[in-house]
Amino acid sequence: MNSLLQILTQSFGPILQNQLFPVLREELGPMSNRHEQFVCTMAMLQLDGFVIVRHGRGRPGHDRASIARAFVAKAVFNVSTTRAILDRLHSDAVLRRLCGWETVAQIPMRPCFSRAFAEFAQSEFPQRVHAALVQRTQSERLIGHILRDSTAIEAREKPQPKVRPAPRLRAGPTTKNRKSRRARSR
Repeated sequence: MNSLLQILTQSFGPILQNQLFPVLREELGPMSNRHEQFVCTMAMLQLDGFVIVRHGRGRPGHDRASIARAFVAKAVFNVSTTRAILDRLHSDAVLRRLCGWETVAQIPMRPCFSRAFAEFAQSEFPQRVHAALVQRTQSERLIGHILRDSTAIEAREKPQPKVRPAPRLRAGPTTKNRKSRRARSR
């Protein structure tokens, strides 16, 4: 049985290197290694089939597929905040076009990204994409092993004896003195 890495290198590697990347470089200009990783990730995930498109009355919404691609770019480019990925999209024309926006004006504002992220979380979008990826790549493979962590955990072999606190000395009068004081005060 082939592993996921073998499937990717045998199937996607030659296609991406020989056909897709030259066309993308011609269209977009020079691409960095991160851009190529992003393209490989997008080709492997096939997100567009999982994005829910809603049509209704009112102002047309922003393209959720482009926003989903931007969230994947956030992970691939190791960007920690939504504001940082928006800044990156504004300054990086190649990434912006790979996500699906031709101009800077088409990029949604931060509140739209937050609402889209909430929708993705509520609809369990990442879980559905992950399940489909596993189904697509591992459906013919039998996985029959269990991995357990055998890392040593530092612990004491023998319990230590409990330290008992020393008995307190009473600062107040003793019982004998109390009786004598009561007798005197009467």
